[in-house]
Amino acid sequence: MHRTSTFAALCLTVIASGGVYAGEEVGWRDAQGNPVPQSDSMKSSKGFGGQVILVSDPDWEAKWARPETPHFTTTESLTIGESFVALVLFTNPATDARGNIHIVCDYRVVRPDGSLSQEVKAATCGEGPLEGDPHNVRLVSHLIGFTGEATDVEGEWVITVRLTDAVRKTSLDLKTGFEYHVKPATGKAATN
Repeated sequence: MHRTSTFAALCLTVIASGGVYAGEEVGWRDAQGNPVPQSDSMKSSKGFGGQVILVSDPDWEAKWARPETPHFTTTESLTIGESFVALVLFTNPATDARGNIHIVCDYRVVRPDGSLSQEVKAATCGEGPLEGDPHNVRLVSHLIGFTGEATDVEGEWVITVRLTDAVRKTSLDLKTGFEYHVKPATGKAATN
């Protein structure tokens, strides 16, 4: 299943009332400023927010680089030859005494049979001086992807991401997944 999503529709606008303090809860908000319930793929804790989405756009990097709000095609299922990139986004990272952020990512991709396909531990995925509004949505620098091959196990694959704000000492455990089939479902046309 492919669908087009807008970051605004995915509630990637973060609004803080007043200043941000270490203990203040600032989470994801929709474009109207209303709080968004946490989900497996979008969470916040102690003011730090994170989200993982699977996008099938081959030009996702160009879309992200544009100044306007990007529109991505998200996916929940793939067939042989199709691919996605797991975009991991964060907002409101804490800064150290020098004004630097330090974000760490741990990734796990688990096949339907429970075996491990990929694992990345303690990858630095965001560091350096914090530029701009802390509540801007940022993309991590270390991403993972998947391309369906004939030898891949069919069924529900699970992707987990532990997104850690090392300065704030806060981690978010994010989870998403996708259904993989070697052959497209009968009677369904693939759409982008």
